[in-house]
Amino acid sequence: MKVEIKSWHAVGSWTWTTEDDVCGICHMALDGCAPGAAGPGDDSAVVWGRCTHYFHIMCINTWLHNKNTCPICRRKWEFASAPKPAPATPGNRGPRQPAEFPVEPAAASEETIGA
Repeated sequence: MKVEIKSWHAVGSWTWTTEDDVCGICHMALDGCAPGAAGPGDDSAVVWGRCTHYFHIMCINTWLHNKNTCPICRRKWEFASAPKPAPATPGNRGPRQPAEFPVEPAAASEETIGA
């Protein structure tokens, strides 16, 4: 008996959350060893891309030998120094910088006199 499939609607789902403390390439813990590393800390540093996805440096370097895109979002891969802070919203003013709280000259001179 032969069965002929006239149409097929396949549905798949895959999600990534930043709460996952695993490398998006090897799926190993970020604080552990990357596959092929001699031991903890040996080429197991975590690096971020400008797209904010993060991987073991050994894993992303291997990936970049074949492709120049992020394995998660497929944007062009560019290294970033750290993840970007969340943008300011009405409920979240974002990280506070010292420049937001300038010391007024009068207050500074009063502190100096009282010291």
